[in-house]
Amino acid sequence: MNKLAVTAYLGLIVLSSGVYVAEARPAYAQKEGKQCVYCHTSSRGGVRGFRGQFYGANNLTFRYFEEQREASIAGVTPDSTGSSSAPTVAYAGNTSGPATSQIQLAALRTPVLVFFVDQASADAKEAMKGIHELQKAYGTKVSVLAVTKADEENAVKMTSDLGSFVRVLPDEKGTAIKKFSVANGFDFVVVGKRGDYVKSFEGLSKANLDGAVKAIAADLEVEAPTFDESKLPAKTLRGKAF
Repeated sequence: MNKLAVTAYLGLIVLSSGVYVAEARPAYAQKEGKQCVYCHTSSRGGVRGFRGQFYGANNLTFRYFEEQREASIAGVTPDSTGSSSAPTVAYAGNTSGPATSQIQLAALRTPVLVFFVDQASADAKEAMKGIHELQKAYGTKVSVLAVTKADEENAVKMTSDLGSFVRVLPDEKGTAIKKFSVANGFDFVVVGKRGDYVKSFEGLSKANLDGAVKAIAADLEVEAPTFDESKLPAKTLRGKAF
């Protein structure tokens, strides 16, 4: 595996999400027909809630934004405002990969679990619930993302089809699949906060996810959390070959 290539690609992924701190921009609020607090946790500006992070990460547009889906991914209650709209997990707001024209972007600097998904089967949907439980347990300490071989529109659809638990990013040309040497759906990798490859797993299972959690604890010094594993498959879930 080309470590530099992996680092570069993951850098593009993590730079697509982040924590935004800025003064409220009334011009943007007027453009969208919203109050400043719709995007910020305060009417005076400051930290952005999940809507503001989505807006900034997608070239100052709400294209593809859907309240229920984005609130679920961010770990907050739909229609929440103020401090309640701040993501409780490492929220990835971007839907297409690296954004241009982002304002005051600070990249997520956390270890990352990257799952490669190929379909929204019943088993896959159930497994995503288990992954979401781990994401909630980690909070903002570890980012959890999924990747699918599709364009942006279909990646957004896949996000919804899988329950809106984890952001699914598009990998239409299979760039990430090649960089991480992934073979099948639900193979996944652990990557360090600087983009360094740590470990890969063939398929999702309780045992494999436990191995990933241990790798994050041992190599990246993030304490292993306790979470509900009941939704995770006992036998390895593995999709079709890419």
